Amino acid sequence: MDIRVYMRGGDRTNLSLVKEAAQFFFTDLYTKKQQEKLIVTVRLAVLKEGLLGEQDTFSKFNHSIRVDKFAPLDDILTTLAHETIHCKQYDSGKLKELTNHIRWKNKKIPIDLAEKVYYTSPWESEAFTKESKMVARFWVHKMRQAHSENVEMLLEEKAKEKEEIYES
Repeated sequence: MDIRVYMRGGDRTNLSLVKEAAQFFFTDLYTKKQQEKLIVTVRLAVLKEGLLGEQDTFSKFNHSIRVDKFAPLDDILTTLAHETIHCKQYDSGKLKELTNHIRWKNKKIPIDLAEKVYYTSPWESEAFTKESKMVARFWVHKMRQAHSENVEMLLEEKAKEKEEIYES
């Protein structure tokens, strides 16, 4: 899995967290074999007003995701999860964007209709339904990771204390 995260200017504080989240989301949705083929570029960028994110699929397992760099961190992660779900929809063949229509599970939907029913379209409904659960799982993962690191640190401190007792 090759995931690269970029951002020009601005506060880069959360860049590594965004990369970690991207890796977590793709690992969550793709098999190990599929992950080996993945090439993903994530850009934290200035987007059109009202747009939090968008994605492009260049070919199967090759994607570009753009997320509004000025959005709050929770919105960045939620949008990243949402766009990751779209990547999986394209790669699985459930979603295909063609010249004048979108194909969802082999059902044709004209582009102009798809744009009108954005929030209720089946591919968006699926992404909206899953995105918050994915972000929640990511934060649980981060909390467990922090807890494990704290436990390891405490065990190391206790081991040093025992060594000092035996040495004296």
